[in-house]
Amino acid sequence: MMIVTREALESEVVEIIQKCDILGYTILSQAHGSGEKGVVAASRFSHGPNVVIFAVIDDDRADLVTKVFKVFIAERVAMRKEHVPSLRMFLLPCEQII
Repeated sequence: MMIVTREALESEVVEIIQKCDILGYTILSQAHGSGEKGVVAASRFSHGPNVVIFAVIDDDRADLVTKVFKVFIAERVAMRKEHVPSLRMFLLPCEQII
């Protein structure tokens, strides 16, 4: 699983991951680039850099995590904190070879 989100949401995202009993994950900070929401750069004029979070999870856990993040996004939209949070989640096939 790969999650890309604004640095400002990192603590909330990590809290969700931990509540879903995902104990092993890696966070890459200060991620910059361009995507669906536009350019992400480290400047005082941007919304801040992204973080990328990787975790290896099984298919059953992926379903649970997906549901939990959909609720998280719906709650933020309902509270009008954001139109749609800058959070994307990807499920990637992964095979440990060593």
